[in-house]
Amino acid sequence: MNKENTAKLMEKYSFLRVAEDPFIRKGNESMLYDLMLFGIETGDGWYNLIDNLCATIVKTLKEEGYSEDTIKADQVKEKFGGLRFYYHFEKEVSKEVQQRISEVIGMTEEQSFRTCEVCGKVGKLEEANSWYSTKCDECRGV
Repeated sequence: MNKENTAKLMEKYSFLRVAEDPFIRKGNESMLYDLMLFGIETGDGWYNLIDNLCATIVKTLKEEGYSEDTIKADQVKEKFGGLRFYYHFEKEVSKEVQQRISEVIGMTEEQSFRTCEVCGKVGKLEEANSWYSTKCDECRGV
């Protein structure tokens, strides 16, 4: 996703932002653990999918009395032509909230396989040379 769209989403949803210290340190060794440092690794066509997903996560948390800082996105990316939204809970949440959030993420990930990752129009998953992508006919060049 381009820097402008990534910045808009990170500004709007604090759980997408990079942690203050994105590294785990052990002695002289350090390891990157917050992959949001790389931004949102998708095409701009999925901006609305991700925005709607994040808005639903916030709504779900607030309905159940939790704050937005209850959850933290670990990585948001395209993999095998579909959206992947990896996350963890920073605080204890009920099983119901965990299930509701997991379900909405799953539905959004499924929807990404029908949404062009370039422009956001209706798309189709295809494979070419072992590379999977979801694009509309126009963006695929058909």
